[in-house]
Amino acid sequence: MSNSFPEVRLRRLRSSAAIRDMFAMPSPEPSKFIWPVFVVSGQGRREPIASMPGQFRLSADELVKELKSVVESGVKSVLLFGQTDGDENKDECGLYAAHPAGVVQRAIPVLREAYPDLIIFTDVCLCAYTSHGHCGPRDASGDVDNDAACEMLARVAVSHTRAGADGV
Repeated sequence: MSNSFPEVRLRRLRSSAAIRDMFAMPSPEPSKFIWPVFVVSGQGRREPIASMPGQFRLSADELVKELKSVVESGVKSVLLFGQTDGDENKDECGLYAAHPAGVVQRAIPVLREAYPDLIIFTDVCLCAYTSHGHCGPRDASGDVDNDAACEMLARVAVSHTRAGADGV
């Protein structure tokens, strides 16, 4: 054992006051809630989700407006679920999910500018970005290739953190 044990000290849960508060003693209050939202590209978009009455897919500018009342209610965290438009951003592997100019990657800095203390989590998933709707590339038999999926999901996670996500 060296004098530098442990060599890595994971302190990400202590990196800001907002994150420290979130993971402090549990209590059922708005500051502990995470507001899930579906984010889409473009501007001025607020699309109802038929299967989820009262919920919407929002462009980043609309999300900033929607977050005002959410943040004022005491909620300090969001979870972004990216949604693609049409099939042009979909392929067999879900590559667009990790694109630096992807919908989630573009929304994060917009939210960060509007709400600097907001904790931003992101959904690391490929199903909305694959042409077949599964969360990962498929192998020759049509099953999800787990190893390739893990590699792709890691790329997505890195792209989200590079964009400024607090957690993936």
